[in-house]
Amino acid sequence: MNVLALTIFVGLLLAGSFVILWIASACDPRSFNERDALFPLEPDADDSSFSETSRP
Repeated sequence: MNVLALTIFVGLLLAGSFVILWIASACDPRSFNERDALFPLEPDADDSSFSETSRP
């Protein structure tokens, strides 16, 4: 019976830490790669390959 209680306790501890860390990462004002990947591409200022004049 002690093993079952320990398993439930560890499972709840892991689930609670996941929820707390997920909320903390969602509220973080810094940007992440996964979030940046959803933005549209913007040409670099020094890259002329995207300029309108270089298109055929």
